[in-house]
Amino acid sequence: LRTGINFTSLNGFDNDKTLTGANFGAFVTQSIVTTFGVTGEINFMMKGARFEDNPANIEANAINYLEIPIYGNYFFGQSNIRPKIFAGPTLGLLMTGKAKFENNSTADIK
Repeated sequence: LRTGINFTSLNGFDNDKTLTGANFGAFVTQSIVTTFGVTGEINFMMKGARFEDNPANIEANAINYLEIPIYGNYFFGQSNIRPKIFAGPTLGLLMTGKAKFENNSTADIK
């Protein structure tokens, strides 16, 4: 199992600030041989940004994703601690997207 904190912002806005969100998920790795394996994950990620002094009066955008990466691992060494390199694609599914305005109303941005 995996859990953590995301610190995200949106590029292209002069007045955006970092939004803090949670992430959690699970993963499994299957070694095909001692030096190579495949990992699959499923992760829920909370992303977005906060805004200050913007003409649209948007206070924050909260965007939630389900991310499903699958990647190959190359393991170095044969000891209990095995450094690795990995690469592979990720499927990201937008679950929800909400804009919160300064008057506390919300709008769906999905």
